[in-house]
Amino acid sequence: MVNTGKPSKGCYLCRARRIKCDEGKPSCMRCQKSKRVCPGYRDSFELNLRDETKSTKRKASKSLSIHETGLKDAMEQLSTSPGEAMVVFADPGTGSPAWASYIGDTSPDHLSYTYNTISGYSYNQHMPMSSPRELSTPVDQQAFSYFLSNFVLIPEQSLSRGFFDFLLPLLKAEQPGSPLSTAFSAVAMAAFGVRPNSRCLLPHADAFYVKALKQINTVLQHPKLALKDSTLAAVLLLGFYEARAILSEEAYWFFFLTSSQTLTSSQLTVKGWISHIEGAVALVKSRGKKQMETQIGRDLFMAIRSQMTMVGIANSKHVDCGVEWWMEMAPQDDVSRRINELNLRLADLRAEADCVISLCARTAANLEKVLKLLRDCEALEQQYSEWFDTLPSLWRAKTVAWVDSVPEAELPTANCHPGKIDLYSEIWMGSQVVTALSSRLFVWSTILRCTAWLCSPLDYRITPEYTTAARMCSQMIEDIVAAIPYFFGWNFETESVPSMSHFATGDDHKSTPKVLAGVFTLWPIFAAATNDFATESQRIWLRGRLQYIGESMGVNHANLLFQASQLRHPSMFIFRDSMNLPPSNCKVPLPVQQRSPTTSESSIVSPTYPEPMDEGSWHLKVREALMVQANHPLDMNSGENFADYIAV
Repeated sequence: MVNTGKPSKGCYLCRARRIKCDEGKPSCMRCQKSKRVCPGYRDSFELNLRDETKSTKRKASKSLSIHETGLKDAMEQLSTSPGEAMVVFADPGTGSPAWASYIGDTSPDHLSYTYNTISGYSYNQHMPMSSPRELSTPVDQQAFSYFLSNFVLIPEQSLSRGFFDFLLPLLKAEQPGSPLSTAFSAVAMAAFGVRPNSRCLLPHADAFYVKALKQINTVLQHPKLALKDSTLAAVLLLGFYEARAILSEEAYWFFFLTSSQTLTSSQLTVKGWISHIEGAVALVKSRGKKQMETQIGRDLFMAIRSQMTMVGIANSKHVDCGVEWWMEMAPQDDVSRRINELNLRLADLRAEADCVISLCARTAANLEKVLKLLRDCEALEQQYSEWFDTLPSLWRAKTVAWVDSVPEAELPTANCHPGKIDLYSEIWMGSQVVTALSSRLFVWSTILRCTAWLCSPLDYRITPEYTTAARMCSQMIEDIVAAIPYFFGWNFETESVPSMSHFATGDDHKSTPKVLAGVFTLWPIFAAATNDFATESQRIWLRGRLQYIGESMGVNHANLLFQASQLRHPSMFIFRDSMNLPPSNCKVPLPVQQRSPTTSESSIVSPTYPEPMDEGSWHLKVREALMVQANHPLDMNSGENFADYIAV
């Protein structure tokens, strides 16, 4: 008998297209990338080579036909009925599965059944039946498993931190129907529902969310219950739910500049995200130092601090309670402690910049404020540079490959951009490094905003600060671009990606990019793509990564950032600042006294008044006098320090 080789385990569509299938579950990434419905996989029983009689073949063929017909009908109903959720249950008593269809009812109770609660219930009396030969997992358990395997990162080293890892012990101790359990159901169902062909689950996720909100509001009325770990974790999860469609201040400004239409409610859910984070911050302050006595309490504190920092940076908000309070509460290793402190200080600086640079009056006092802000930004940039210079080897990127070229037409969908490819030892450490790079980009943006304010109406692009910013930001954008392929599992077939990151349910991140990787890289990708110093090819590739995260990974926030990625910073913010700084319309004749070489009083010529200056020249003259006065308030004749920070 001729050896036909090993039967393919790929999905039906990949086998028909004769391409390699990644065998992802529940659907392969090949089908998702090509925006096709994955028809599923062959039964493992079908892959065995057997010697059968004609009678046995006819029976097996008939059974297979029934199975495939039922599967096809179910898939069609799931993909074409947006208001209907298809849930698969199995009666443990008989082992026979049933397709349960809930139409027009968004109650969370419909999706909360498990094997134990559904046993003995008479759903089978009125359900359309099909006869799949394998038991199907309930959709709520699929959602839980999907969230744990894509968002819950377990720390494996002393220098590393997890993400949502505190949920595992908290959920284990919670009763079904508690606020934390309901909030977890909401985020899990939302994460599972944004995948292709699963949108019909989103109304149920919203119903869980509304129920969790009511439960949290009830719990917050009781002082003791409000301070529990589970309550704080539930509030954090609700904020994560709202973060599916957050809109940063940069994105809001882009829509303001480019459209006269009112922002939609989904775009304004940034308010919901911020309100949940502010509520969590209030709970953290009320819990005091006692919360640091347990590991779960410390993990919750650092998670809230991280979210608050991102809110502050993205929306230019001052740090509540001050930077020192947040740093003293939680002792950490020097590396992570330092970068958290610098990011908190960046949030404060960006908030201060919006207040100071918006000052219209160009007085000596306002000039001093802008100069101080400029010096603070330069000092912060120096501290970021020192942090990068002193990183341990475990935190540093390792360049492992070089990509010569990528066709321009393939850039939006390419896995990597031409240039170097960097890898990190662990996903959380890598996310901290690329986030720090994006933070430095915003530090330089603030430096250039201050420079433009000081040298107005001259072009800020002729200053030394701009030359340095162009060199530094170009290098940082290149480092971000080189790091992104690592988070999406670059070159997993040759095992080039380190395996030091572990998720709650499975470590298959080499074969399938985790959604958490997309969440970690959203802000760095957006910061690099919108920076003035990104090249056109880098911008096209980075926008393609945002589109991939939004469409293939189901992170809706990426879709909003993709729309807002036409923003340019700092140039568009400098333009906004200039709208608040109109040059004066006054034309003041300046008296000039001319003296002869002799010093006798009789030789003094009477004052003469020249022709009125034009608007720009007058504004420049007054500005130069104010700048000299700000540098040397006691010596108005000295102007040598003027060139230290502005090139005219």
